[in-house]
Amino acid sequence: MDRRDFLKKGTAAAGLAASSRVLQPLAAAGTPAAFPNRALGKTGEHLSIIGFGGIVVTDTAQSVANDLVAEAFDRGINYFDVAPTYGNAQERLGPALEPYRQRVFLACKTTKRDRAGAKAELDESLKLLRTDHLDLYQLHALTKMEDLETALGPNGAMETYVKARQEGKVRFIG
Repeated sequence: MDRRDFLKKGTAAAGLAASSRVLQPLAAAGTPAAFPNRALGKTGEHLSIIGFGGIVVTDTAQSVANDLVAEAFDRGINYFDVAPTYGNAQERLGPALEPYRQRVFLACKTTKRDRAGAKAELDESLKLLRTDHLDLYQLHALTKMEDLETALGPNGAMETYVKARQEGKVRFIG
């Protein structure tokens, strides 16, 4: 196992371990173990205060991804986030999330700034994640004014986002 894999898997394990420490007093008190959550703005959604970063399943066996997602869901985590830039994370997360898809909030993002690139990446993400919609689709790593102007300008990625929302492929835009 190289350093990157060690850190990635260690972070996932630490997150799950921390969640058990948070939930243990609740379970001991005889109440259901539900991870604390917060409202997401005015969306009406209530998301777990800790999310599942899809990058942790990159280059793992599908069975490991399935186990990590099941453990997270069982502990009350309902926010899952992934991106095409996370290697094969979407390929692993899609099948792992299938049993839970209607009960979780799935966020994805793109680094594409043009309409065509964002559409192609959105369609591929939907396919790999085995879902007909994303709950949140975001502009990933938007750090330069030039990228913002391109994404929001004519033929920019935002045109894809708006159309995808109208078509029911995306619920919220970020």
